[in-house]
Amino acid sequence: MTHSAIAARTSTRWYREKMAWNTRKAGNAVHLHLGTGVVAFDVPGDRMIHVHELLLHHEISAPVLVVTSAREVRAVFLAEADGVVLGQFQMPLGVSYLTCPGVVELPLLDRLGQDRRWFVTPDPASRWLSPASAVLAAIITSTRPSSRPRRSVLRLEPRQLIG
Repeated sequence: MTHSAIAARTSTRWYREKMAWNTRKAGNAVHLHLGTGVVAFDVPGDRMIHVHELLLHHEISAPVLVVTSAREVRAVFLAEADGVVLGQFQMPLGVSYLTCPGVVELPLLDRLGQDRRWFVTPDPASRWLSPASAVLAAIITSTRPSSRPRRSVLRLEPRQLIG
């Protein structure tokens, strides 16, 4: 068994046992399977620090994963699913709402030089995730008004009842 495979197996077990996350080893990677109460927000990297600071200001902490590619840096905020966040239509431009049946690839615990790393490391002492609605509120607040989701305005017209 290669060092990467051992690291993936060890990391998968740690995330599952210490964080109670639904993780599975996939080759030499660790996948967090979304659903069963866990969702994620994929946010442009330039908003990561502002969103994180807004959450901290309200004494909310969320594990934040940084994913770096040749084109861009993205931040993935993990959260607890709630009934307030309904879907992608609520997201600002450039933000993706990730839920079941999606997966998020997590960093291996003992490997440097990966394309993903923790910006805010998950803490087994406080493994409860923040509500998705709180994380979404911070994301929307950190977004330029022109990129925020458009809220539909319902027009209430007088109706005439027949019968």
